[in-house]
Amino acid sequence: MKRKIIYFTLFILLFLLNSCFLAEPDYVGTWRYEQIDPTSGNSVRMTLYMEEESFEMILEMDSGSGFVDFMGQRGNLEATDSSMVVTFTALAYSDGENLVWVEDGDPEWESILDDMYLEPVVTVTYSVDGDTLTIDDGENIREYTRI
Repeated sequence: MKRKIIYFTLFILLFLLNSCFLAEPDYVGTWRYEQIDPTSGNSVRMTLYMEEESFEMILEMDSGSGFVDFMGQRGNLEATDSSMVVTFTALAYSDGENLVWVEDGDPEWESILDDMYLEPVVTVTYSVDGDTLTIDDGENIREYTRI
C-alpha cells in the first residue's frame, strides 16, 4: 500500500511539473486586428504570428480589390506575465508588389526604423482573455482576435 501511495504521489508531481514547464504561453498563436484607416477610409488588417520567443506581423491594406501586403515586422521577444520586450530583427515595406525585408545590420536599417517611427527595442504590456490578445504599446491599445 505504501508503494502505491509513493507511485501515485510521484505521478502527480511529474504531471504538475510537466504542466508547468511545458505549457505554451497563452499569447502563442495567430492573431488579427482590423480597423478603418482614418486618412484613406480603407480597411487595415494586422496579422500577428506569435511564438514563445519570436513574432512576425504583416500589415495589409484593402486596395479596393482585396488586401495587399503593406509592411511587416519580425523580431524576438522576452515575455513576463504582463509585458514583452520586443527586439526588431527585420522590417518590411511594399515595393508595390511584394514585401521587401530589411534586416538589422543592413545599410538601410536605421533609415527604415526612422521611416516607421520605431525604436529597435520596445516594451509593451499585454493580456490574454480567451481569444482576445490586448497589446498596449504606450500610444495605442489594440485588441487582436485569435484566428
